[in-house]
Amino acid sequence: MSTVIETKKALINSNQILIKCISNYLVPYNFSRSANDTQLIFSYYRRLMRLRRYVSKRQMIQNTYVGYVKYKFKYEDYEKRRKLVLPKSKQLNVDWTQRLHNTYHFILHAASYVEPGDSTLEQDILMSRQILKNILTNEYSKIEKDDKPGSTDFLDYRIAFKQHDPEETSKNVKSLAIGEFDKNVIYLNETLGTQL
Repeated sequence: MSTVIETKKALINSNQILIKCISNYLVPYNFSRSANDTQLIFSYYRRLMRLRRYVSKRQMIQNTYVGYVKYKFKYEDYEKRRKLVLPKSKQLNVDWTQRLHNTYHFILHAASYVEPGDSTLEQDILMSRQILKNILTNEYSKIEKDDKPGSTDFLDYRIAFKQHDPEETSKNVKSLAIGEFDKNVIYLNETLGTQL
């Protein structure tokens, strides 16, 4: 039996963390109706950042997650990325606040734990966790060389979206693989109403 450490906010053993007060991780029920856009964005951003410890125990994955969340809030032009994958589609029919809410709940679901035995919920959480892990792996591969001088991976894959350029993908296997995965993520977003 492993030792249990009790803090003011959690119970911790070698395998799990049980949060005593989850209010810091959940957006208040009517908050989205009363808050302005800036307050809503900051609220979700804070809560997504708080989840980093529960996404993975590994520091590298946590760092990738933090970079991914920062990118999504500061730089990404999701509509441009979407148009490159689905050129004939119309504007998104889901409000951005609803997409933000759905995205947050998807990541919260992926970071959750359920006792073994509830097979449906357990499968849902496992599937969400695997999808998030694959997205983070793909995001890491987009910028893995960014710390080297002269690297333009961030601009190429996250701003210009060269992974969706047919000329680039015909010459570069990495761009082709990232582009195919990106397409699947866009299709997933269309299905779930998220913005992963």
